[in-house]
Amino acid sequence: MDVILYKNVTDLQKRVSKIEPVTNEEYKTLSPGNKAAVYYKYNSSSNAIEEGSSPNFRCRKIPVADWMKYVYFYVKSTTGLVSATAIFCAFTDKNDSFISRSPFRIGRYCLEIPSNAGYIYINFFGYSFVESYTILSRQSVVEYATESDGNNSFYYKYTSDTNSIDQVTYGSFKSRKIPVEYWMKSVSFEVKSVSGLSGSTTIFCAFSDKNDAFIGRSYVRVGRHRLNIPDNAGYIYINFFGSTFIDYYTISDTRENKFNGMNGVAFGTSLTARAATNYGYLQYLPDLSGMEFDNQGIGSSTILGGDDLNMLSAIKSYSKYGSKDVCVLEGFVNDWYMNRSLGTWKDTGETTVCGCVRSAIKYIMSQNANISIFLVLDHYGRDYNSIDCSSTATNTASLTQIEFYDEVAKVAESLGIPVIKQYNQSQISEDTPQYLSDNIHPSEMGAEQSGNCIWMAMKQYAPNVTIQMIR
Repeated sequence: MDVILYKNVTDLQKRVSKIEPVTNEEYKTLSPGNKAAVYYKYNSSSNAIEEGSSPNFRCRKIPVADWMKYVYFYVKSTTGLVSATAIFCAFTDKNDSFISRSPFRIGRYCLEIPSNAGYIYINFFGYSFVESYTILSRQSVVEYATESDGNNSFYYKYTSDTNSIDQVTYGSFKSRKIPVEYWMKSVSFEVKSVSGLSGSTTIFCAFSDKNDAFIGRSYVRVGRHRLNIPDNAGYIYINFFGSTFIDYYTISDTRENKFNGMNGVAFGTSLTARAATNYGYLQYLPDLSGMEFDNQGIGSSTILGGDDLNMLSAIKSYSKYGSKDVCVLEGFVNDWYMNRSLGTWKDTGETTVCGCVRSAIKYIMSQNANISIFLVLDHYGRDYNSIDCSSTATNTASLTQIEFYDEVAKVAESLGIPVIKQYNQSQISEDTPQYLSDNIHPSEMGAEQSGNCIWMAMKQYAPNVTIQMIR
């Protein structure tokens, strides 16, 4: 989802606010009004919202601001909850009189906040049922298709003879026809399979004009897709095909950029590598950018020394630069923590961190002069299990991370390479523990925050282009 996530919302110009998960450790850092040992439940007799008691549950009561229009969340489970009383999201008016609550079922939801709403009630139920809620100033998500959602029992296909979109009845398929609104600019989705589908007729996403005349459709191929909505589009057609092929679509209010459909490679520490097994920015950057990434991250790696855990060796042994459009170089928290010799930005030998960074960049450029390189400097962490990666911590050379990273940044800047400074752009630090799972590694929410931070910096270098469609 192409958005910036903010810790707090005080400016109406900020269009998205993340309502973060509440855990035992994080509860003490949150503002008044957040409940630790209770949850909200619905009382049908009094038609009101009341508090229930549970030692592991968490909930929030949020005053509605003028900019708030929708609430988005994903229900993972309903097991053990009572449908008559359970609340995932509910609304009351300014006098706290009950208005409505969300459905009781698994799936993704994007609920319109009633115009007379004064408060939003949300439950996390101990993190097992809903992890986070997102408040939007406009609807930008098409929710997951469940048995009860969407249009039942038919799908859309393309008919070449009439150059049109037709409806076909089929018992287990779901589809949507969405009128285009002024803010809708692009549609993102990931195709998991094309097995059994016909390339000549299949529609994952298609567009027609205001008179419903066919404009174009997406390619029938596996992978992440992101399509610009044509300026003359009146309708968007999407098929879920029983959610075997596509789980959900995201509608964004930003146009596509030159990176869409390109291929990248990412080198780095565990903050890169963990995306394959835990939480990392590469879980989100591909969807945000429309790129496919070859994850070459190495856990615990440094760019200077480290033998088998040496990032520079991995960079120089990689053989696929010719087929890559983008290269991300992430680091260098391990070099800082292990007190690798920093040197200065002018170093050219591979005996200091700065010298190794220069050598890595120049080597990549020698392999592909047209590749776009981005140096991504790591975010702060916190003091956890006697490993202190907080913003004020120093290594044995008495250098803080900002002092260390600022010198490394000069290397890339001297070579004309963009630098993304997560330590002063991502809001991830000891002051935002909801973004961290330990001393430095991100939580699921932190990985999303990191991915958004990197993408917001990357895309300023990307001029708009028109995405290809079958027409």
